[in-house]
This record gives sequence, C-alpha cells and structure tokens, in this order.
Amino acid sequence: METVDKKIKILVAEDNLINQKLLFRLLQKMNAEFKIVNNGEEVMNAVEDENYDLIFMDIHMPIMDGVQATKLIKEKAASGAKDSIIIAMTANVMKDDIDNFMEIGMTDVITKPFSMSEFSSMVSKYSG
Repeated sequence: METVDKKIKILVAEDNLINQKLLFRLLQKMNAEFKIVNNGEEVMNAVEDENYDLIFMDIHMPIMDGVQATKLIKEKAASGAKDSIIIAMTANVMKDDIDNFMEIGMTDVITKPFSMSEFSSMVSKYSG
C-alpha cells in the first residue's frame, strides 16, 4: 500500500455506499486528505468550498453526473478558478467513451471494478 508523501487534497465522487466505504478505508491508510461526496451537485459544492488537487469522478451518479460536473469545473478553471486533475471512474471502457472523457477535460480513467492497488497507483501517479 502506497502512502501519499506530498499532502494533496483528494475529492471522491461516488454514489455507491459500499464503494465509498472501501475508498474511505483505503484513503485513510494512504494518509491522504480527502472528502467523499455522493453526486455531481455535491462535487460542485465541495469545489466551491475548497481546492482539490485530484478528483476521482464517478460517471453515473444521481442529480448531476460526472460528465456535467467535470464540464462545470473546467469552465470555472477557464475563468480563473483552480484547476484539478480529474480521473473518471467508470465501467464504460469503449474507446468513444474514453475519448469523450478526455475531450471534456478529464485527465485519466480508472475502470470499474478496480483493485485497491490500481486506485493507490493512480493516486501516486498524480500526487508526485
């Protein structure tokens, strides 16, 4: 299990409670500073309150999905707000889907279901 050397702030948008609990435990073990939210609307509230270095964004969520939330975050960044690295969390691994995620401003994709080591590696990749 890798730990986060540099203190980065991580936001996780995930509507599945079981996944939330697993990610909560993993991020605690990694000694990461993090917040977990349930949907895109909560993502937008969170990024209004704080700056996050890394956002893990579930694509399919109620109220506002990850694509809509990412577009709004990138629009705000274009207007001078802090930009964040956004990682899509999805089971949609068709090339067109991934191309679309990259086109709207996501940096990378982690495919569900993912292992805890895959998630940990993704955090390490973008925290250095």
